[in-house]
Amino acid sequence: MSQRNTGAKKEEQSQGSGFLSSLLLAGGAAAVGFMAHKLVSDYNEIQSAHTSAQSAHTSRRSPPVFSGPQNQENVYQVHSGEGGHTRKDMRKQAFDSEVPDAVKCIICMDNPREVIINPCGHVCLCEDCGEKICQSVSPICPVCQKPIKEVNNAYI
Repeated sequence: MSQRNTGAKKEEQSQGSGFLSSLLLAGGAAAVGFMAHKLVSDYNEIQSAHTSAQSAHTSRRSPPVFSGPQNQENVYQVHSGEGGHTRKDMRKQAFDSEVPDAVKCIICMDNPREVIINPCGHVCLCEDCGEKICQSVSPICPVCQKPIKEVNNAYI
């Protein structure tokens, strides 16, 4: 009789542990499903924000800033209702405080980096140094030494 009772107890224990294992497995699967859903919804939110930022950026395209060695004073004119303010004046007002070293022009080490060099794509020059380099006889990128075809403003 005692062997019969111990066999029944072992069977009850194995059923209880099987139920507990199933319960833990279901809870783990639910947690993984919730995390996957959250990851996908966060990804979709980031993608939609990126898409809207990209569409806002493409809607305000600007003409090339420098096209070669010529007088470019009219390029700096800001087309707004206030009139008369030049881009250089606006830059001086915006950057009256100290510019961090990481974003300073690699030539003058004073002004912030503001122009994109084409075709290499480096952003390493301020507007003044970019204009000076473009007016040279054979303009080359100071980073990679490739010939410069044009220099465009970087709107950040």
